[in-house]
Amino acid sequence: MQFLSSLPAVLGLTGFVVYYFLVRNRGGDRITLDIVGKLRQAAPDRLPPRAESFDAATLARLIDGDNTLRSKVSDQDFQLLKVALRQQFIVSIVVYVLCGLVFLAGVGFYIYMVNRPVPLSISSISAESTDPAAQGMAVDLDNLQVRWSSAGEPADIAVSLEALDDHRQTAPKTVRSTESQVVFAPEDYRPLLSHRAPGAANRLRVDIQTPKSLFVSSEFSL
Repeated sequence: MQFLSSLPAVLGLTGFVVYYFLVRNRGGDRITLDIVGKLRQAAPDRLPPRAESFDAATLARLIDGDNTLRSKVSDQDFQLLKVALRQQFIVSIVVYVLCGLVFLAGVGFYIYMVNRPVPLSISSISAESTDPAAQGMAVDLDNLQVRWSSAGEPADIAVSLEALDDHRQTAPKTVRSTESQVVFAPEDYRPLLSHRAPGAANRLRVDIQTPKSLFVSSEFSL
């Protein structure tokens, strides 16, 4: 998506370069039209019907191949035509090189975007008791299994539980992001529990610290 978002700028730059050099090249067209106009008066029967649309290269080949037309063109005009021809050639080379560079830069940027390391991201963080009798709930007498999904480059992460009332945290457990789960024993998280009366609940969340970012789960009741 980042590569695609850069395409308008790349295409705009290419279009500007092509337009700029084509505008600069109109001087050669004026020289060609002037010579064609003189030849229309001096030898109208020797010119093709659409000679006004010829570029400098085509007109130069036509004059070189026809002695009658060549005799009707002064040396000064013919030298101007050669200058225009050389100018058009240089401009064409410059335009092709610049467009090629833009194209290669776009290809290189695309390859970089495809092959660059994707930052690690964590999602779908959840916590529940390991005892099947808890039916997916988190009970403060059971081991708590924390699960997550990861994407991007694997890395070591630090997983901890946090009490939302006073922001106390358990000691972090370091695991590989691809493990996708870790278990906290009751003695690991018991110091966080402020409400232990029957029917009471503690507000907790899971904190996962990656090398560059912190990811947290939604609040859950323990």
